[in-house]
Amino acid sequence: MLTPDQIIPFVTHEDPLVREHVVQYFDKPSAYGPLTAEHYWQAIDRFGMEESRGFLTHLEDVPQTDASVARLLAMLRDKPSERARYDLQQTAGNIEFRLLRDHREELLDCEHIGPEAREHLRERLRLSDEPGAALWDRLMSFGKEIGGSYVGEFDWRVARRLIEALGRPGVGEPFVGRALEVMADADAAQDWREIFAVQLLGELRSAQATDALIAKLQVDGDVILEEAVNALVRIGTPHVVQRLQAFYPGKPWDVRLFAGDVFGRIKLAESEAALLALLPIEDADDLHGKLLQGLFDLASIAGLESARAWIANDLRDAERKGLMESLVATAAMTGTDFAESRQWTELTRREQARMRKLLREMDESRSTGRRGGGESVFGALQTGIEGLARWKDPEPQSARDAVEEAQGTWSDHTTYRRAAPKVGRNDPCPCGSGKKYKKCCGNNQTSGV
Repeated sequence: MLTPDQIIPFVTHEDPLVREHVVQYFDKPSAYGPLTAEHYWQAIDRFGMEESRGFLTHLEDVPQTDASVARLLAMLRDKPSERARYDLQQTAGNIEFRLLRDHREELLDCEHIGPEAREHLRERLRLSDEPGAALWDRLMSFGKEIGGSYVGEFDWRVARRLIEALGRPGVGEPFVGRALEVMADADAAQDWREIFAVQLLGELRSAQATDALIAKLQVDGDVILEEAVNALVRIGTPHVVQRLQAFYPGKPWDVRLFAGDVFGRIKLAESEAALLALLPIEDADDLHGKLLQGLFDLASIAGLESARAWIANDLRDAERKGLMESLVATAAMTGTDFAESRQWTELTRREQARMRKLLREMDESRSTGRRGGGESVFGALQTGIEGLARWKDPEPQSARDAVEEAQGTWSDHTTYRRAAPKVGRNDPCPCGSGKKYKKCCGNNQTSGV
């Protein structure tokens, strides 16, 4: 497997499939190594905004520097496209606290940062002076106040700011025990206190919470499951991987579904070993593919033969196509050749062209369907889905020809047509984030507690 240091040079690789895989590799992993936003700006400068959409969308997730903050502000002043401006404002609002403090005047005085983002920055600065006990009490009160609300029915930034402030060195550690108590409180599971406690433990990277977080993977509730996974990734130690590997066998399908998400995001040799150990005992076809995806998320070619067999079983399946993209990119990065290389590379390029076309259609839908001065994320999602409804053939003839060359023949040559708009898990998310649907709005479709 490749380490974060070894992945960085591929940020500016000529092949867009490889660049997209770099973005996937650094999609909220346990460690970024020496990667910073400056590396992403190199790709944006070299290939342009349109061809570097993934880097721009994920700019807010990677570590910033003084130089990248200056570049961000300069780009905002240049009045970029609406899509780019949204991503840049998201990045500005989420700049790590050290840089926010050092560049507070530049950020707060920037007229191209919207009022909501500017107020979010101001509130983050205000909270830095509050004592830990007050922050904890406010976080728990907010979690109880919003009750069983769904995502989108409350201002999530309130909790995010409080958790960030509690996560400062020396501030939140005394509250690890209280957070674990909240996780064990059945009443706290009826509102957002449990979720906020899990998020805080992840922010603090509390190794003490490892077993309690793994146990949460057995509860019924999408948000708590996702946040437990995120917290385990942030802790990201070999111990987390080893405990999760021991936990995984024999658990119900849905528990294994979420547990399997962790390994590929913790960039350690122990994660690769765990995935290789679990593959032979995973008899659910879809989860077998998920574990294979975890290996490619580590930029590991160790599961190549198993992945080739799994993909070839049905080249029309969306999940197999997604794994094929990761295999082709990882093979290119590691200099690995395989029998289907030429055919599968051609097919993935066709798929990428389709993705770019869909993204353009979504942008056009938002432009023509917008009312007033802007639209909400939910409005963007709706207009994006309406744009997808106009797309009728997810398998262009050229892509089918490439598959036939690799597989032999199709069992059914008829063109597939949808009666209603439907977003595939490997399609671009209709909200326009530039991420795949399964990595964005499709991650928590119910958005409930």
